[in-house]
Amino acid sequence: MRKHYTKAQRAELIDLVTSGQATTRRAAARLGVAESTAYYWLKRARESLALAVRRTGSPRSVPKARPMFARLIPTAEMCPLITLRAGGVAIEVRPGFDHALLREVVTALVEQTL
Repeated sequence: MRKHYTKAQRAELIDLVTSGQATTRRAAARLGVAESTAYYWLKRARESLALAVRRTGSPRSVPKARPMFARLIPTAEMCPLITLRAGGVAIEVRPGFDHALLREVVTALVEQTL
């Protein structure tokens, strides 16, 4: 029998993934949702955001998706410095950086370019 999910469950999964709090796989497992369903929900959320931007001509009139971050796993061969470019600015990210601060800086830079 097919499962039915609430809008709140969909919103929670999308928020967990887009805010970087969980991977799609972990968010799906945490909420008891099939992984394929979770990917489908994320795809639909991105498409509806893009459609809203096209209709209004402005991303400011739709909820902003927070930048997504990938978890970096250091190895001995990797350089300890990463350069991130956002909004025409280059930011050097070193080990031990504050993830929340970096997210706020990137969000502010992206909003300035919109």
